[in-house]
Amino acid sequence: DANTKASIEETYSDYMKAMNDGFNSVSFPHGVPMIPKTRSESWLLCLLAPDGGASAKYFETLPMSDKSPNAGKKVLATQLKVSESESYSIIERKRDNFNWTTLQAPSFLQFSDRLKIVSAKLLNQNIQSI
Repeated sequence: DANTKASIEETYSDYMKAMNDGFNSVSFPHGVPMIPKTRSESWLLCLLAPDGGASAKYFETLPMSDKSPNAGKKVLATQLKVSESESYSIIERKRDNFNWTTLQAPSFLQFSDRLKIVSAKLLNQNIQSI
């Protein structure tokens, strides 16, 4: 769980910096931080939405603490109409049906854009052709 006094933006920025600092510390310029804002459940909730995450509600303001009554794990379980402990079994069964190309959450797009850039560099391709 994140520091409860820090804003979501501050925490997200700190996480990104820490991941990139880690990549830099081991001289790995091709690192791709995969950090959903605020929790991994935010991306899953988008993908479970009827429009597959194309809407403007990205769940990126969910509380950062699992102890919150509106924590991502609780919201996800409620959306799936199961207990928190059952929710990830349901996600596991649905995962191959998620259309990640519809997900427009800003934190996902940041990850996706970086992944495309790094992939293009590793494949010696021009990023414009991707």
